[in-house]
Amino acid sequence: MAYWWGLAAPAAALAVLVSLAASAQQPWAGDPDAMLAESIPYMPEALGPFSHRISSDNPQAQAFFDQGFQFMYAFAKYEAVRSFREAQKADPGCAICYWGEAWAWGSYLNFHMREREAPYAYAAIGRARELRGTASPREQAYIDALSVRYVADYDYE
Repeated sequence: MAYWWGLAAPAAALAVLVSLAASAQQPWAGDPDAMLAESIPYMPEALGPFSHRISSDNPQAQAFFDQGFQFMYAFAKYEAVRSFREAQKADPGCAICYWGEAWAWGSYLNFHMREREAPYAYAAIGRARELRGTASPREQAYIDALSVRYVADYDYE
């Protein structure tokens, strides 16, 4: 009898871990407007040192852009969107900050872009295109490349 309990406990633990891992792969299904209403704090200690230099002279825009970039590397797309939005608040003329938001809304390794998120991505890349002339040549190339990814009438199917 003790032998079976010795097998059952690890099997139960494994089942719990597998179910947690599977649920972690499911994308957030909440309301984008409600999520966007919440600001996100700057978290320098949580994410560690990283910088992807942008053309903005605003240190807060740079900091939030870097944070959004790191959140994308961590597949935390909604935190990335909120971070890029904070960068836009700090520097409304920062074209690459809008590019970042568009990038974050899009499809990524674990999941496709949802239809209800597509208008946000399209609007963000549209704003980046409007501000493109203020961006560096590298940033302009990023904007041009991402511009072909989004359409006004996105349909996943």
